[in-house]
Amino acid sequence: NSLNDWRYITLKEFATNESVDTNVPLGQFINYNNDNEKPQMNEYITNAIKGENTFQSVTRTQREWAVKRSLQGTLSYYAIVEKVSNAVDLCGKAKKDQAALEWQRASALAIGSIGKATMTTETVYEEYFGQTLFTLANEMCDPFGTCTASGKAHIIDAWMDQEYRGLSFIENEECLELARLVNTEVKQKFLVPIIQGLLHYAVINENQDETQSDTIFAGEALARTVVPLINKENPMEAFLVQENMEFAQGTKSVKDGSRNVFKAIASSLFGLSVDCSLIGRYGSLEYGDICENQESSPNDSGPQSEPETSHLAGKVLTGAALAIVFLSGLVLGCYRSRNYLECGKRMKGQVFCPSDNSFGP
Repeated sequence: NSLNDWRYITLKEFATNESVDTNVPLGQFINYNNDNEKPQMNEYITNAIKGENTFQSVTRTQREWAVKRSLQGTLSYYAIVEKVSNAVDLCGKAKKDQAALEWQRASALAIGSIGKATMTTETVYEEYFGQTLFTLANEMCDPFGTCTASGKAHIIDAWMDQEYRGLSFIENEECLELARLVNTEVKQKFLVPIIQGLLHYAVINENQDETQSDTIFAGEALARTVVPLINKENPMEAFLVQENMEFAQGTKSVKDGSRNVFKAIASSLFGLSVDCSLIGRYGSLEYGDICENQESSPNDSGPQSEPETSHLAGKVLTGAALAIVFLSGLVLGCYRSRNYLECGKRMKGQVFCPSDNSFGP
């Protein structure tokens, strides 16, 4: 990697960008958190690292899970979408090389630095090899039955196909096709492991509190990624997911039951334009098939049962505005190749994304 091709942006700058279009995912995320008095990405991660605000009385392992899943979910997803959107903006403007580089940076953020081929969900950093969506997808494909014979997540093959087609569209200046690819496939398919993870933690943390589950914040972190997007078309479902996945001191997690969370997600997939078959079925759980939940839920009517939830304003987090002491810069880069199409086909770029497992006191 040439240092001349690396560009850095602080986590705080990325998470609080006031110029972001409110119609794009990052803008929706920022506005949702502002409107609901939720901590932005940089505040949430910093609070977890320092053990402040909602993380003040929880364990180090619980805080580590919050950071890990925030990096894999929130940070990876919105940074990827930002990069592919930049590629669309640059396409056909005599900036082919820059567009291709932005497209490849998105892949770098998704894949990260690849190490060992297996990882478990038992501990935060066991068989550690990068805190990216690639890792999360490979973790979640097993419980949802969406792994290939070699144990790799099927969705990764779809990501690779998107990479090749996007580079081809950029090379041939087929900018409308590139925009269509981003808006109908890329944004949706990168959400798949995040949704799977949210559902996974809804099951394992149901009726658990902070004294019973180390991963209670893992589910919250992944929910923080997708709830602002759900809220655009399905605010009732967004509210239910948030109320059940968000940590509240002394309150049981997923108090309305994982069945209701599955139904809410199933009802939201149409608004997210995510194919339910990509999510798969969660083990032998009776209601684990998202497509079946989708068929049994009336369109736009929300979950079938009425959850016992309190008003959102009564449970908002009060994340303080803190200076970033961790992740001072987010690497948004990938190596520059003379032939981007061939680079995409080979996928041999030695790319590195946030993958340092060091954790402060």
